[in-house]
Amino acid sequence: MLRGVGILFALWGSLASAAVWQKGMVQLESGQKLYVEQRAAAPGKHTLFMLNGLTWSTRDWDAFVNAMDELDPGIGFVLYDMRGMGRTLLEYAPIRENIAIEQQVDDLKALRDKLNIRGKTALVGLSYGGALAIAYPARFPSDFDLSVAFAPFIERLTDQDVMINGWISQHRLLYPW
Repeated sequence: MLRGVGILFALWGSLASAAVWQKGMVQLESGQKLYVEQRAAAPGKHTLFMLNGLTWSTRDWDAFVNAMDELDPGIGFVLYDMRGMGRTLLEYAPIRENIAIEQQVDDLKALRDKLNIRGKTALVGLSYGGALAIAYPARFPSDFDLSVAFAPFIERLTDQDVMINGWISQHRLLYPW
């Protein structure tokens, strides 16, 4: 009987530890800081690295994370605000320059290395994050087991580029409020 209770508490403890979120700024070797929200995966489960669209932040993934939790609460997550986004933007605001996707790839590589996550991992990107989910494995093909790009940003179109850059400028200016 006591052995069964001990096993039950051990199982509950492993599930409970998977539900703990760590949140805050993570400093990379380059000195760059990124805002990160991380929850460890249960043993044998994937950790999903969520890659934001241009005007998204970690908080915009809440509905997705909740839906995934209903399917499998053992999945781990790394949500982070890239340079020029969310709470990382607030750390460095105002940011006026364009941030090259190659720099975002370098930051993601450094973040992945810093967090030292073992086990199965996947990139999941939306829009600009989808472009990053394509660009990253092109440079580092063995770092992630899977890459998923939802509506990825693929190529700049001149007319839309002007409009999108305007949105980004407004977002970066107004986000703190």
